Amino acid sequence: MIRLYSPQTRPFSEVSYFGVAISGNDEQRHIGLLCNASPGANPKFVHLAFHFRLRCDDANGDAGCWIDCSGAFDEDERINLSSWAVKVYEKNGRKIPYGFPYSSDMSQFDESGKFSDVSRGAGLTCATFALSILDLAGYTAVDSASWEVRGDDVVWQLKIISELAKDRENHPELYVDYPEQDQFAHVGIAVRMRPEEAAAAIGGYEGVPMAFSKARVLGEDVIRQLLNGAVP
Repeated sequence: MIRLYSPQTRPFSEVSYFGVAISGNDEQRHIGLLCNASPGANPKFVHLAFHFRLRCDDANGDAGCWIDCSGAFDEDERINLSSWAVKVYEKNGRKIPYGFPYSSDMSQFDESGKFSDVSRGAGLTCATFALSILDLAGYTAVDSASWEVRGDDVVWQLKIISELAKDRENHPELYVDYPEQDQFAHVGIAVRMRPEEAAAAIGGYEGVPMAFSKARVLGEDVIRQLLNGAVP
């Protein structure tokens, strides 16, 4: 089981360099990475909120509950992961596009942490952004080839495309050279790493990529704990 902690019972200041935060409800979850330079400090919450909205916020209650990654990564590895997450934000600012396709075998970042995939429809979700940070640091958390397309994920993909189109109306400056309609080509084809599955794969990392079957089961338990206020 992956243990979730509420910041009310175990504050974010107890994050040892690197952790995973997850929030949401039974319909939608959101994931991000907790990064601090030294134990005891309040960490930064690095997360892809939506299209061209990569954020590096002070962690607070909005980040949700969190997973202690000290059992999955040693201290040097956690420092490295935290450094990469912050470096990616510093290199890109807010400018990470939103998109469905993801493969753990193909990074969308260059060696400096700059987003470099200029193919049409390229982008990340909150979950694949978190997984991509691990990829950059040299840890492949999921076996993406084992993932399955699920019917309700197709419904979610169509909903996101609709939300992207509405967001374009309100913020056209964020959508220059980004036709959200290109995402239609990936509906029902691109597998979806759900936030709770990515959280489970990162928090439960054991040196090898986690298969879909295991991540799905662990992810369901993450949701149960989240809805229960992080009570195991």
